Amino acid sequence: MAVTVKIILFIVFFVSGGLGTLYQVLWGKFLENFIGLTAYAYAAVLSAFIGGLALGSRLLSPWADRRNPLRVYAFLEGCVGIYALLYPYVSSAVLHFIVRAFPSLS
Repeated sequence: MAVTVKIILFIVFFVSGGLGTLYQVLWGKFLENFIGLTAYAYAAVLSAFIGGLALGSRLLSPWADRRNPLRVYAFLEGCVGIYALLYPYVSSAVLHFIVRAFPSLS
């Protein structure tokens, strides 16, 4: 690989890691509204993150091993980005469902 391609990939991975950390903080803030306590919200985010790593490794590794690693990475990052954009709407819908399903919680 050319040096410029390696530098661009390094920058992309660096920015992706920073945005991943930002997503975790934002999801923790959103979950704080549901759970009420910061420690429990961040524990839930961390558990979901680590569980997602394990589940994704288990389920997607056979598929990913047969493909171009950069394309797989780009696809997964795109999925995470779409989910991050939709999360405020999804969380609002889930909150309305919970309030309707469990009226004693409201």
